[in-house]
Amino acid sequence: MSARFGHASFRPGQRETIEAALAGRDCLTILPTGGGKSVTYQLPALVSGRTTLIVSPLIALMRDQVENATASGVRAAVIDSTLDAGARSATLRSARAGELDLLYASAEGVERVLEELGDARGRIGLLAIDEAHCISQWGHEFRPAYRMLGSLRETSGLRAPLLAVTATATLRVAEDIVESLRLRDPLLVRTPFFRDNLRICARRKERAGATREEVLALVRAHPGAATIVYRATRAGTVSLAAWLRGRGVAARPYHAGLETPLRAEVQDEFARGGCDVVVATVAFGMGVDKADVRLVVHADLPGSLEAYAQEIGRAGRDGLPSDCVLLYAWTDVKRHDALSAGLAPERRQVVRSAARETFRFAAGGGCRHRRLAAHFGEKVAPPCGACDECGATSAARLLVSGGW
Repeated sequence: MSARFGHASFRPGQRETIEAALAGRDCLTILPTGGGKSVTYQLPALVSGRTTLIVSPLIALMRDQVENATASGVRAAVIDSTLDAGARSATLRSARAGELDLLYASAEGVERVLEELGDARGRIGLLAIDEAHCISQWGHEFRPAYRMLGSLRETSGLRAPLLAVTATATLRVAEDIVESLRLRDPLLVRTPFFRDNLRICARRKERAGATREEVLALVRAHPGAATIVYRATRAGTVSLAAWLRGRGVAARPYHAGLETPLRAEVQDEFARGGCDVVVATVAFGMGVDKADVRLVVHADLPGSLEAYAQEIGRAGRDGLPSDCVLLYAWTDVKRHDALSAGLAPERRQVVRSAARETFRFAAGGGCRHRRLAAHFGEKVAPPCGACDECGATSAARLLVSGGW
């Protein structure tokens, strides 16, 4: 465990999940961001000597995990749409020969991969669905291709147990995951959502154009700290990062429209401490293994409480106090409405309702940690001492004092 993954002991929820996988039992595991979900499907392959097939939603995330696993001596590969025919054939040959511990594929391509493996499907000891909330139409990142995964075992003849993992699932989404994936008598592993080292607070945007000054004040209040600033649009990341650089802040933009090498460069520079601030869309975060992020700022209202919880969860993964500041306005809700215009009516209603729920969370009173935990079906006894409603945090003091 320590030699491969850098940890001497299991984190909460990991052992139960791994034991279920090795016993051949289906499992739904919900661990917070930074809770070590990848270990739950990687370690069973090393113990059993059989390949784990992992379905993941992002090519960049799959490639990051393959790179990290390979660096730890784990035999890992990915099959995705960017591979040429020769590279794809070579990877499949390795999988058929039992030379891979981990094989990653997209939801759109996994059925073809299983067909191409042929009789070697019997070498697969576990089918893992990463970011499993993508399967639920009630989730914040619904992916239609994930919906097809429920019949995958039946159509492919795969006999391996199925492990679904995610960081953000309400009770409704969890039930939808179990039903949609057709999990058989699954073990449910869910660790406490509340993290008292995350000091969360919110501030209404009082005037147009003030957001960048507010972000700058927060960054300067955390000198040299690793910081992620989330923006709703690609253009917003580029303009804010440039504005911050003009004021002496080592900031870089990140969004899905950047070329792959440039995205990798930004991730690597941030991981090494070469830049203090990444101004990003929701494309940034998954697969970024940095434990000492001290500040997460939402310069625009997130589209859902699930997205908000996942993104603030990237702060303070080392357990040390970290600030999470949410800046919001009703215009943010209308932006989400506009972005949902091309969706199917049922999905559009889900998106619109989620944005309004997030606005109510930001604008409402009462313990924020308690309200956020309640959204995921958990209880936190107030006062939490870690939000602007229950006790002054460093970020909250800055907000209250007007020190922008």
